[in-house]
Amino acid sequence: MAEKIEHDGVIDNITDSVIYVRISQRSACAGCSVQNSCPTSESKIKIIEVPVIKGNSFAIGDKVKVIAQRSVGIIAVLFSCVIPLLLVVITLFIASIWIENDALAGTISLIILLPYILILRLMRKKLKSRLTFYIEPITE
Repeated sequence: MAEKIEHDGVIDNITDSVIYVRISQRSACAGCSVQNSCPTSESKIKIIEVPVIKGNSFAIGDKVKVIAQRSVGIIAVLFSCVIPLLLVVITLFIASIWIENDALAGTISLIILLPYILILRLMRKKLKSRLTFYIEPITE
């Protein structure tokens, strides 16, 4: 298993501290020969923020490779999918035991996500420092 996650992209904008890279994220069927006529084929454009590293010289329009360690991807999936799912399922289970009304138990299990989102929002600087990307030029 690879230790890095890589995507090819193009530099969209550069500031003093951040380089904005546009990547095209494609579904698993992107290589299919009938993808243009298939309704399930999808492609999304995303902008990735990469901190500027002293000594690197990039320009707008440069083709680059956006790289992250696999552990960054695992942490991102954990915080964005696994923990919220566990919170909802556990809260729904506990609420359905104590509350007879299923709609109310379901609502409570969804409301539990509000404090979680608030905690993530308050911790965004710390998370952003741990979930970083770097770029390398693509030589053709």
